[in-house]
Amino acid sequence: RTKLIASYKTLFGNGSFTCYLLMLIGGLAGIAVFEACSGVLLGAGLGLSSMVVSILFILPIPAAVFGAWFAGRPNKRFSTLMWQSVISCLLAGLMMWIPGLFDVMSVWALLLPAA
Repeated sequence: RTKLIASYKTLFGNGSFTCYLLMLIGGLAGIAVFEACSGVLLGAGLGLSSMVVSILFILPIPAAVFGAWFAGRPNKRFSTLMWQSVISCLLAGLMMWIPGLFDVMSVWALLLPAA
């Protein structure tokens, strides 16, 4: 038991591990809040059934796996990956904003740019 506690002290004493753990917790908490809010908006706002909303949350998973691979490529500088991510998010936001500007909001106008 004391060996286990000592191992945890060593693990949580590592600043890099703690930083990554906090980013993981924050990211997953953000995803949970986003899914809850989106579920309400898609269900009540667009009148979609709970089955369709669940499928829409499952569809982007391959894109998330691709994003994880893309971010984890070796020999890429962090600043390069960061700016590529920022530009991708801005483009996706713009692609979601334009249909809303013209009152043509649909599930696909939200889902395709997010993927």
